[in-house]
Amino acid sequence: MLNKAFLVRQIQVSTNRMIASGNGQFLYLNNDGRLFIVGKHALGAGTSYSSPVACVGNRFYTFTAAPGDTVCGINYSDGIYYAYLSNWWGQFGNNTRNDSSSPVAAVGGHSFVKVYAPAAYGAIYALKSDGTIWSWATNTIGQLGDGTINSRSSPISVLGNHLFTEVAPGSQFVLALKSNGQVWAWGDNNAGNLGTNNKTNYSSPVLVSNHSFTKIAAGNSHSIGIKSDGSVWCWGANGSGQLGNNTKTDRSTPVSVPVTTRFVEVACSYNTSYALDTSGKLWAWGDNTYGQVGDNTINHRSLPVLCANTSSFSKICASHYECFAIKSNGEVWCFGRNEYGQLGDGARTSRSSPVSMLGFPR
Repeated sequence: MLNKAFLVRQIQVSTNRMIASGNGQFLYLNNDGRLFIVGKHALGAGTSYSSPVACVGNRFYTFTAAPGDTVCGINYSDGIYYAYLSNWWGQFGNNTRNDSSSPVAAVGGHSFVKVYAPAAYGAIYALKSDGTIWSWATNTIGQLGDGTINSRSSPISVLGNHLFTEVAPGSQFVLALKSNGQVWAWGDNNAGNLGTNNKTNYSSPVLVSNHSFTKIAAGNSHSIGIKSDGSVWCWGANGSGQLGNNTKTDRSTPVSVPVTTRFVEVACSYNTSYALDTSGKLWAWGDNTYGQVGDNTINHRSLPVLCANTSSFSKICASHYECFAIKSNGEVWCFGRNEYGQLGDGARTSRSSPVSMLGFPR
């Protein structure tokens, strides 16, 4: 059983198509709710595929992959949360820690619109249509946001009368965006990644320092946001240059990335940051151990650089050491670590520039 931190991101490609990525996995939901997986544990523990395979089970409206190699999603018809494979930390939300090879519903009959599972140690977050966030599973540093450090195996509401529109969890912390641009955060704050001008952990939501954002993303211990003018701001850990401000000094409040380019999307892998500009070009900075910056090198970058061969991308998605970029026609391009075949190019060789994933669009 894995106990290593990894990140999962999900984005919507079109009305129903969605993608997500985990530690050694890429997941794709097509227009009719069928789920395809590439990479690690694609069809159960111990399996891996370097090209897409279809999963059995429910049709989903939205989905993700969770720590401990769990696949979970929101049922297409009623918004009920289902999960299968590993339940090591209670990720199923069904008051047990028993694994299952077929989808299992969470208790409580909750109807959700989106699920997020990016954190180390198994935390799950789900957003309801009323803007409330519900969470469950591990809670070692208060990352569930319920005011305690007690782990939960069934959904519980995040504290406060907060209504959110988006959630961006990091390894053991969470960012949540309101419609007015406020960002609230909770959980681990060891590198100042909550943006509160201190390094105090919080078990319930606190307001990020006086900034307003339109998009947010979170990595292992760093955070990133886009303002309404298209500028990118970062805060938290900076040991690999992932804040993009040409230093390697951690920051506990947001700092501007010093480029004039305007951006529309952001994403984070473990210690790497990504931003998509208004022309569809992809930029990256930070850790580049596996070529995940995508500039045809493995040199770490503390300032944004253009990824190689990038043009006309519409969405980006990143996980532990990989990045996935999607064109408007549904093509998926990938780079970074590939030991489980998660880049979907039929090989298991890491790539330092984007390669096309086989079999997409579907």
